Amino acid sequence: MLTLTQVEAAERAMALARWHYTLRWAVPLLLILVPVGLILGLGLYREAYQKFLLVASPFVGLLAGRGFVNGWRLASSAWMLREGGPTMAAWRAPLLLLAAFLLFDTGRSLHNLYFDPAYARADYRAIARQIEAQARPGDAILLNAPNQWEVFTYYHRQGAPVYPLPRNRPLIPERTEAELEAILQRHRRLFVLYWGDAEADPERFIESWLEAHTYKAGERWVGDVRVAVYAVPLAIADTPATPLKARFGEAIHLEGYTLLNNPLSPGEILQLALFWRTSAPLDERYKVFVHLYDANGQIVAQTDSEPGGGLMPTTTWEVEHLIVDRYGVLLPQELPSGEYRLVIGLYRLTAPEQRLPVWRGEEKVGDALELDRVTVRRLDAGE
Repeated sequence: MLTLTQVEAAERAMALARWHYTLRWAVPLLLILVPVGLILGLGLYREAYQKFLLVASPFVGLLAGRGFVNGWRLASSAWMLREGGPTMAAWRAPLLLLAAFLLFDTGRSLHNLYFDPAYARADYRAIARQIEAQARPGDAILLNAPNQWEVFTYYHRQGAPVYPLPRNRPLIPERTEAELEAILQRHRRLFVLYWGDAEADPERFIESWLEAHTYKAGERWVGDVRVAVYAVPLAIADTPATPLKARFGEAIHLEGYTLLNNPLSPGEILQLALFWRTSAPLDERYKVFVHLYDANGQIVAQTDSEPGGGLMPTTTWEVEHLIVDRYGVLLPQELPSGEYRLVIGLYRLTAPEQRLPVWRGEEKVGDALELDRVTVRRLDAGE
């Protein structure tokens, strides 16, 4: 006959077994629900944050595995195999089909992850190497989404310093502007990696500020990362150094320009400010091209962009309001010494072959306007 102590011990053992059984289900379930609940509760269920649900995936696997094991055991139980009912193989067949489907779907997902370019992340290794090949002393790198820091600095471990901005979310304009000003005081050229703009800087404060204080020399896409290059001027041009009266199309007028650096060396960024106004509202978007031609009429360097680095499309221009439009043109490292023609023009965004005609006074001068001659001087020996 069991003593009271033995009964209590047996009850404690049964309670412990029940608690252990409950934990085997509850802990993985809890570790699935917590990240999902946090993302939903904080209003973060957006594409940029869905990656954080990955922390729950191991526990989804544990629950799925536990369910499969229990189902497999249940299929061999006496209750399931009662007389006249389905056989054990019949009960286990759906489990095997489900497991096969999950394995197939997981394998397909892994194949996409490793072999399908559509699912590949940006090649930060290539970005780092390209920047290092172009960088000069005094350059800097700015990451407009600070969580690029870990992956970018894994490949970029020396050379140009890296600044992650903004430091706060939501972005604090005063603090960000102060840091940008400090960066521009220390560096003459910036490589900026734009990624996740909608989350890090939805108002595009950093890009707009750089557009107003630097000269953008172009940009390129590497996967889902936009890499832009900016020249930092010693002084910003807010008025035209060379007044000019030219008309593009029926309503766009060029009031003048300022060419900040001439002569230049190969690898430098030509810094040009154009001063526009429109005499009538514009319902068409145009791109500005800035081309540098050699003596044979070949383009040796260029940049094409909507005004303001894409931030001031012509459809937003106010009538008779002066538009300050800054451009940088990166000169190739191998560009020979010589004199080059600086030419600008405008063309329709949707039809690049359709340039606007240009008038100087009453005279039509074609579909492009030569502004100046640019002198390039190589500093290496022999030239």
